Amino acid sequence: MPSDGFETSYVPGDLYDVLSTLPEVRFHAGHLFLRYFWLAGTPSLRHTPEQEDETREDDKNALEVVTWDIAVACLAISIKFHRDVLYPLDIIYAHEYLALAPHELGFEDLENAQRDVLEAIQFRIASGSNPDAYMAELWQALPMLRKLVGFDGGWARVQEHAWDLLCEALQSPEVLQYPTSILTALAIMEGVLKTLTWRYKTTGVDSRGKTVKKRDNSKSLRRLAMKAAKGVKLDIQDILRISDVRLSFILGLNHSVLTPTLWVHLLRRSGRSARSGLVIVERCSMIRASSRYSGRFHPM
Repeated sequence: MPSDGFETSYVPGDLYDVLSTLPEVRFHAGHLFLRYFWLAGTPSLRHTPEQEDETREDDKNALEVVTWDIAVACLAISIKFHRDVLYPLDIIYAHEYLALAPHELGFEDLENAQRDVLEAIQFRIASGSNPDAYMAELWQALPMLRKLVGFDGGWARVQEHAWDLLCEALQSPEVLQYPTSILTALAIMEGVLKTLTWRYKTTGVDSRGKTVKKRDNSKSLRRLAMKAAKGVKLDIQDILRISDVRLSFILGLNHSVLTPTLWVHLLRRSGRSARSGLVIVERCSMIRASSRYSGRFHPM
């Protein structure tokens, strides 16, 4: 929605607040961004080897403009999905989005970019990319999970760790090959382990109420957490029907080494076919190019 004013005030409900406090919006926007380029293909530059370096530089700059247009468009779509159209019906004005791009981005340019993204994904905005729905379902469906991390601030800390992992996983485009349910399960279990390890260390007692030895380090505390969370792990695998995923392999790893590349490696080791795990729609045969950059780029 366009507005007459162009000042950005950082108050609850504005773009700054949304990006700072709502990880589901950031994840959804990143997921949309990856889906778009998965379907449309990376724009290819139209130039010949004999073209001068200046022309090549112009093409490179134009590609950067396209990328920024799509990135801002994906963010706008995500926020509309989570905030504008549905509850809490909190409108973010267009100038907030336009200010994000390093180049001059006009209102019509943003509208065209959003239209391109929506047509590429065939208007399937959610398409399984909603981890918070899986998290809420797990919390409501699993009494053992509520009992294990139902202490004050426990579930909130688990979700915080899970969102950190999920957003980190988006750094690898191959993450699109796997269902959001599997990614959420892995992230929640890692969040449970990190939360329990933190609680054992700060309270001095484990989940059974036994005193933790002072000489126990983070690794030994994590082993205690893994033992306490074994039932929750099995319940999550059962409710999400991903028993073939070897969650036990990832639960023994430290969060610091859970890089996007390793995420993909672990998922491949799960024995689940990458093709069977696709949660995005099939590749489009042709994506309509925006009038803003159709003269320079074409879908691959």
